[in-house]
Amino acid sequence: MITNRSFLMRIVSVAAVVSLVMGVSCSDDEPQFSQEANYAVEESSIDAYYTDADDMAGIAVAESDETEGGRVSSGAREFEINDDRFCNGISVTLDLDLSQLPTLPVGDITINFGEGCEDARGNIRKGKIKVHFRGRKFRPGSSISITFENYQVNNVKLNGVRTLTSLATSTVSAPKFQIELTNGSVEWDGKIITREHCFVSTWERGALLDPQDDVVTVAQCPDADQAAEGINRHGIHYRVYITKPLVYKRGCPMAVSGTKKFDEVDSGKEIIIDYGTGDCDASITLTVNGNIRNVRSRR
Repeated sequence: MITNRSFLMRIVSVAAVVSLVMGVSCSDDEPQFSQEANYAVEESSIDAYYTDADDMAGIAVAESDETEGGRVSSGAREFEINDDRFCNGISVTLDLDLSQLPTLPVGDITINFGEGCEDARGNIRKGKIKVHFRGRKFRPGSSISITFENYQVNNVKLNGVRTLTSLATSTVSAPKFQIELTNGSVEWDGKIITREHCFVSTWERGALLDPQDDVVTVAQCPDADQAAEGINRHGIHYRVYITKPLVYKRGCPMAVSGTKKFDEVDSGKEIIIDYGTGDCDASITLTVNGNIRNVRSRR
């Protein structure tokens, strides 16, 4: 039985992934390796910011009673969410389309962080995340669409449209979602980063149904030429390919296994990112044009 949890597991720490970007270091005689490694790891941090927003939106949808098909208190109301990222003072409101009930829950949720809200891990979020949902949570074909209104986390501002569509074949199968980002852009340190991507994320329950044993696997969409594409804040046009599905465990700051390839389109340079064989050790192996280095997160 699927419990009342978010569409995506709370497994990636935003602060930990950003510290990884700051933590890449190489010897002084290899500055180019350090530069290229930072490009690749920066891409992972941007993905983590969007994933964090997805997860909060999924929690909001899951914790609104109407998506479960139960009682309906009103078309518009405010409700609370038990998650330390939804810190004191923020507003979460639901506007339900009553004309679609009881057949199909359709509505809008606004998560308003206002002028600033600091969570237990020191992340500061501002602005609004807007969520449109259609269908009951975890049901085949259900979807949520996420947009942003002056939303930023740790002074990194997100834009674009995130669409999460359930690919589950039944209500008892493992939750599986296609996650697309269109017209994505990020404002970071006064520079604009562009990004679009398409992933398939599958939540797999542990053998003993202990949440600590759950994992999420992420692969690129079957019909997509690449998992992600964009221009980073250094003006580098890149493409990302997931060459082996990424596996995330609860409590780990990044994937624990799987590989992806980061290509610089104009230069032809290639970086392979290997997340290991399953250990939650906050380390990755980078291969840049045949040179191999291990990088650890400064948690």
